[in-house]
Amino acid sequence: MIYLDAIVLKIRDGVHVRNKAAHIAVGVDIDGIKHVLGIWIENTEGAKFWAGVCAELANRGVQDVLIVCTDGLRGFPEAIEATWPDSLIQTCVVHLIRAAMRFVSYKDRKAVAAALKPLYTAATEEAALEALTELAASDLGKQYPHMIATWENAWDRFVPFLAFPPNAAPGDLHDERDRVAELPTAQDHEEPRPLPLRRRSPLSMAMKKSPLAAR
Repeated sequence: MIYLDAIVLKIRDGVHVRNKAAHIAVGVDIDGIKHVLGIWIENTEGAKFWAGVCAELANRGVQDVLIVCTDGLRGFPEAIEATWPDSLIQTCVVHLIRAAMRFVSYKDRKAVAAALKPLYTAATEEAALEALTELAASDLGKQYPHMIATWENAWDRFVPFLAFPPNAAPGDLHDERDRVAELPTAQDHEEPRPLPLRRRSPLSMAMKKSPLAAR
């Protein structure tokens, strides 16, 4: 199994600091051990660049891939299937929740996050579909139809891991999905902490008291 994702970092480029995407590939072998397969720096994340990453990994010997977990980037599944046509493509649950939350009002995000939990923690596709149907018929589902549509449109890429028994091995997709419930919701932010007062150095205090400073 391979996880493919990118994180935007601030990287110094000469005299400028620019945002660049670090493309990361992490593989999990049959013993459940994770391996960092590579990190690639590019200006932006795109399916075309990921296609080159997949081809490079295949040339380095990554030939048999059961599941590839991605963030749902448009064109990403096609780029993966061009290299590993027999692999299952799984959309990351965390990214899917974030995509759905874009259509939810800030004040309702905590309630929606709780309502989504039975959906992404379901043990089977039938249970997940039942949870989605109940959510769509609820007041929150009727209030945010685009949130429901996000899950419906990504359904084929969300359900592949449900074909496997839960907790098959430490670090599997079920295990990673169950940890989503442990993460704080988007609106549980702490109050900003005040900045500490800056202490003056002894040299600056001495200069202030010096007769030369009064001139």
